[in-house]
Amino acid sequence: MRLQIKTALLGAAASVIPVAISSLILLPPLSAEWRENAGRRRQENLRAAGSILEKRLGDLKSATQLLAEEVSFAALSEGAGGSGGAPARVRLQDILAHARDDYALDFLLIADPKGRVTARSNDTPGASEYLLQPERVNALAEIAIANGSRRQGAAIAAAAVEADDFLRRMWLDKIAAVKMADGGAVREALMLEAAAPVFVSGRFAGIVLVGQMLNNYHAGRASQPGAAALQTPLIVEIRQTLRPGVDDDWGALVALRETVVTSGLRNGPGGEPLLKGSRHDSNSFEESFKAEDRIYSVAWQPIKSARGDKIGALGVCGPAEELIGPARTARNSLMAIAIGAFAAGGLLGLFFGGAISSRINRLIGAVNRMGLGELSVSITDRAPRSRSNNGQAAGSDARLDGAGFDESGKAIVSSEHDEIERLAEQLDFMRESFRQAIERIRKR
Repeated sequence: MRLQIKTALLGAAASVIPVAISSLILLPPLSAEWRENAGRRRQENLRAAGSILEKRLGDLKSATQLLAEEVSFAALSEGAGGSGGAPARVRLQDILAHARDDYALDFLLIADPKGRVTARSNDTPGASEYLLQPERVNALAEIAIANGSRRQGAAIAAAAVEADDFLRRMWLDKIAAVKMADGGAVREALMLEAAAPVFVSGRFAGIVLVGQMLNNYHAGRASQPGAAALQTPLIVEIRQTLRPGVDDDWGALVALRETVVTSGLRNGPGGEPLLKGSRHDSNSFEESFKAEDRIYSVAWQPIKSARGDKIGALGVCGPAEELIGPARTARNSLMAIAIGAFAAGGLLGLFFGGAISSRINRLIGAVNRMGLGELSVSITDRAPRSRSNNGQAAGSDARLDGAGFDESGKAIVSSEHDEIERLAEQLDFMRESFRQAIERIRKR
């Protein structure tokens, strides 16, 4: 039985060793290639997300240009008395309020050529409300005013950060606030803004400035016909564009400086966004975050202001398994193959070991019988055969009966048999020699 077990272990080892060697040789380069491919797909998704952001800025620019033309037409009508006596500021506020709903914008305002706010969508502006205050200049408004002074009428769009005081005036401070993971809160808001000069009878009359906030927005807003391009929150549009109809742990993130302010990752249907409020390393292009006992991998690209300053980041996020999953799957597959090979080799070794053990045990039994004086049964690793008193085989297999001796008296053993069969022949020759010797002694 011990030989059988040893043969089984030898067969199992012989089967699994090639698989193990192949795994050691092939798995590292394959794993590296799979990780590289997964990383390349993540970068492709990131570039696509950046393109969606640029498209969103383009749509915002187009909407602002149309709004500037509408404001210009309203100003001309007011000058011609077509307003029905309504005050110009009230009329402009009404235009801005409707545009806010139509385009799903968070704020709209009009400023004169010096940057003083003359109308905004939510309320009447204060007398000293300026966009070009020395302590805080709105870069986009500054560029739009400079373009209007030079009679350049194209709208511009870029990302911007608005402070808490501006958000309070626009009634956005509570919507924009983001609780941080360390207990603090972000009071600023990352905005996508657009500005366009307003010309009345060829004269530069001011600018229109609009903004769409990125903080906290992860669910769809009320849809309005004709403005679908701006109705869907940015991170939802990225998800729907890049992975339509797929319900998995994948989404987009937006960071304001060092804090994630918007997350498209959800904790189940209707759950709160994951990773929102987490700390972001603004100098990193790839990061890992842990949430709900899972590790998420994020690839980032910067979001820049109109002046080219890095003020935030756009990221695409998915489970870390997307990067290491193929390699892990390959390892698991190779392990399954190795276990299968080990089991198959062990079973084959057990089978062949059992066959060899059975043949050897048969020879051992025959030798024991010969030691007890039973010389009439031939020794073979096949079925035993009885012999008559004259030494002729009684069975149908007479293969060993053809064996003989050469001139020197050595037994002639067939070289076509395996070692156990040859050993059986040698033992049978010895048995036959003993039997004949005893027969000769008896005849004397």
